[in-house]
Amino acid sequence: DKPVDESDAAAIQAAEIRATGHVVPGGVGAEAKSAAENNARIARDEGKTTLGDLLMVDFRTQIVRARHILVFPLDDLLLYCAI
Repeated sequence: DKPVDESDAAAIQAAEIRATGHVVPGGVGAEAKSAAENNARIARDEGKTTLGDLLMVDFRTQIVRARHILVFPLDDLLLYCAI
């Protein structure tokens, strides 16, 4: 699992914008941005938030409230957007 960085956050936010028209407050794009900023301050990879951590937590949280799920391929993973 790769630690989240700024390029990952930008790609996730771009997919979220394509799906919803904006970055959803508290959504996966915002979480990715926060994780990337936090990861930049951590020296060792072991303490960093990974893409898997981020997307699994967001998927589990958002799926409960979703009426529709949009799926976007994003490099070597799928991005699920709950709307």
